Amino acid sequence: TGGVPAGSTSPTLYWYILGSTTGITYDVNLSKYPGMSPSEAGFPVTGISAQNFALSGLDNGTTYYWSVRSYNGSTYSAWASSESFYTPVLAMLAATPNPGSPIGGIMPESSTPELSWYILGDDSQLKYDVEYSTSPEFAGVKQIRDIDARSVIISDLEGGKTYYWRVSSKTDDGAQSGFSPTVSFVAPNVTAITDPGIIPDRFNVDQNYPNPFNPSTNIRYSIPEATFVTIRIFNLLGQEVTTLVNRQTVAGVYNVTWNGTDNNNNKVSTGTYIYRVTAGVNIITKKMVLLK
Repeated sequence: TGGVPAGSTSPTLYWYILGSTTGITYDVNLSKYPGMSPSEAGFPVTGISAQNFALSGLDNGTTYYWSVRSYNGSTYSAWASSESFYTPVLAMLAATPNPGSPIGGIMPESSTPELSWYILGDDSQLKYDVEYSTSPEFAGVKQIRDIDARSVIISDLEGGKTYYWRVSSKTDDGAQSGFSPTVSFVAPNVTAITDPGIIPDRFNVDQNYPNPFNPSTNIRYSIPEATFVTIRIFNLLGQEVTTLVNRQTVAGVYNVTWNGTDNNNNKVSTGTYIYRVTAGVNIITKKMVLLK
């Protein structure tokens, strides 16, 4: 759990329940998507009698999400909150990339956005192929191949349209990974003018951009009415790294930059961090990745 490395491509999942386990069986679901849909082929697996399940043949260098529920013979429990882990990047093998930004249907500020992704391990021997389309089924797909970096800038977008994109890696001998989960963004209209006086109708926090990032990233947030706003960065142990915002704020749309330093202005290490935006009683938490 917690986005940790699994150690192999054949890890075993474990879980527990508080109470009697007599007559209880379990269903396990597995997916490369944070929302658990679509699931991997062959999942969910049902009728498991033990409180563990051995996986096998997972993709190299890939983040997986999993969940479990119980069944007492007549009633299913709710699915547990999904957890994640990632498989190792084995030397000289292609690994499924993780999409970085832009994702989550956000609208980048630039009409020539930079698509970015990351590998959880050494990718020095890999190249990347990117596909993007206005269709979630990738009809009329456009492709950029043999990318040496973990990002690429695209410029042939139609303003106001939603674009879907995905990326795969490959080795010099042509071995190809699977595609990353499909993610989306909205291409900005280059003729649009942002009115700073516009008041948003709801509280919202965009995914940071770029993500992964080095050395800095931007967090855009909207508040519909005057309230006290705090933005804090945490590591995966729940320890506060830094506070970016801590003040009374009027309604509007804001952008704050984090330069990868802690409260003592020391550079933090490579890894996954949590940013939590609190506006009055509203709280939104998201993850971001710093790569060096």
